[in-house]
Amino acid sequence: MHEWPSYAMGMARLAAPRAPAAGTEASRGLFSCVDSTDVPEIPLVFHVVHVGSPYGTNENISDEQLESAVVALNEDFRKLAGTNGDGAGVDTGMSFVKAKRTPEGLPTSGIVRINGSSVPGYAEDGIALTPLDPGADEFEVKSLSAWPAEDYVNVWVVSEISGNNAQNGIQGFAYLAPTGNVADGIVILHNAIGTVGNLKPGTELNRTFTHEMGHHFSLYHTFHNTLSCGTETNCASQGDKVCDTPATLSNNACYTPECPSALTDNDVANTDIDHLPLAQWTFTLTTDFFASETSWSFSDPAGDMLFQGAPSSAGVQTFSQDLCLAPGCYTLALNDAGGDGMRFGGWYAVVTDQGEEVLYREESLNDHFGASVTHELCIDPPLVLGCTYASALNFNPDAGDDDGSCVFPCFGDSNADGFVGVGDLLNMLVLVGQECQE
Repeated sequence: MHEWPSYAMGMARLAAPRAPAAGTEASRGLFSCVDSTDVPEIPLVFHVVHVGSPYGTNENISDEQLESAVVALNEDFRKLAGTNGDGAGVDTGMSFVKAKRTPEGLPTSGIVRINGSSVPGYAEDGIALTPLDPGADEFEVKSLSAWPAEDYVNVWVVSEISGNNAQNGIQGFAYLAPTGNVADGIVILHNAIGTVGNLKPGTELNRTFTHEMGHHFSLYHTFHNTLSCGTETNCASQGDKVCDTPATLSNNACYTPECPSALTDNDVANTDIDHLPLAQWTFTLTTDFFASETSWSFSDPAGDMLFQGAPSSAGVQTFSQDLCLAPGCYTLALNDAGGDGMRFGGWYAVVTDQGEEVLYREESLNDHFGASVTHELCIDPPLVLGCTYASALNFNPDAGDDDGSCVFPCFGDSNADGFVGVGDLLNMLVLVGQECQE
């Protein structure tokens, strides 16, 4: 993930440790050393900021989905055996629960639901990451519902972030606590939290929530302050400043390392994940004047939608989406409610990171896609080198190009000693006169 402005804010405050109010749940030693018999429970309050959808639909996700997020978060932080959290990490000695009491001491489910449509821009673009982004002012949205940060971890579950339609781009963000104001907490997309419910592909492990919780506990990215391709020289000032974290070289997004060995050193070697080579594509579409008639979607080989778009207003508009795709065939579908495509000058294209056109189409009065069109766009798997001769001992049926490694049988070597000699001749003579069976 990129290092967003919100991630950096609050670092100057880290020199002053958080001082929870006496008698609160947070005063039980959030950051103190505990033994296995004294595990602090950290209360969470989920603020579901919806735009009017019925309970359990779209951005107004169900209680069950949020419950599953708490379960998965504990699996990760407690390294529970037999779960997805049982990896190469350690048990942090802390657990999470939904808040049981409101700030006023009343019983609560730990879930608050609030319609955010009253904040300008929220219904259209969700919450804005920065003042320059589309969407509602972050502080206005959070002020709709926020509990004291010294007693709870506030988690705002939002409809979208900076106008991303809850698809690619920013999935969540958090300030490095404490911030001393209403910003303290975590913001996360409604379809990127939990393990069940309204989730998009690739988010089912709840890892975005785990990641942002780490930031809330004032952890840097592992590649923080690693701007060169050399090794870390001081683990206390580089990386995440935690010396038991493997050294991490500077890295960029979408498997494009700034340093040649960044992926090997920091990703594959330290996880159990097998990574397929990814293709980097960019989809760009410019509508004609009747933009609100046009919609599109992009689906993976399993038919799961990766992103979609549907402008809500007229006027010429341009949209762009970066994609990181594994080998396989993907489907781009476009629809036009007017049945005449983008005949007044629209166009769309898919281009690789090398500038090669995968697809390019210009629309015109006499040449348009009408009511709908689909394009199948395929990424070939990497070429496998090996022996391509079927008669060879080491024939590889998956090989697409011969690498000269074929080993052929030695005909006449009946005793398999690697040579055709007298012993092989004697074996043949023993068989002379025998009748061959069909």
